Parts: sequence; structure tokens; C-alpha cells
Amino acid sequence: MDDLISRRAAIEALDFEIVHMTAYRDGKNEGNPLAQYNKGLEDGKKAIEALPPAQPEPAIPLSWIEEYIEWHKSLDSEFANLAAAHISVMVKKWRDEQDETD
Repeated sequence: MDDLISRRAAIEALDFEIVHMTAYRDGKNEGNPLAQYNKGLEDGKKAIEALPPAQPEPAIPLSWIEEYIEWHKSLDSEFANLAAAHISVMVKKWRDEQDETD
């Protein structure tokens, strides 16, 4: 999914910012610490702005999936019943995972 923000790129941009802020705080910058700190902030800002925008993943409404399950169940076929059972298990697993994170 190349439209999603790269975790590695975001971490590197934030790390860059933190290193410069920490160096300034600890007085480890040589020369003009404020100028180096400001340059670090500007470089970090540019790195963050260069990251691609995060886009949400498209979602399928559960109501649509549940209707699809019911449609499979309405067919006179063991294969359709098996497909409905598999999809139902996936929906249940997803719901259980959502309950765990709440």
C-alpha cells in the first residue's frame, strides 16, 4: 500500500528531530547551539513534510458482509454454506479483536 505513510520514514524523521532537541538540551551542539537547534528543527520539519500523506484503508460495512453471509446461506449448496461459515468466523474474529482493543 504505497499510499500509506511509511512507518520507517516517520520514525526516522522523528528520531532526527529528537536527536537535535536532545543535543541542544544537553549543550552538546558545537558553535551556535540555537542556530544548530533551529536548523535541526527546520530539517526535521522538511523531513516530516516530505512524508506521503496517510490514507485510510477502504472499509466494507459489516451490514453488507452480513447480508452476503445470509445470501450464501439461502443458496441450496453445501459449498455456499461452507463459504458463509468461513465468512462468519472472520467477522466474529474481527469483532473479538475490536472488543480486546476497547
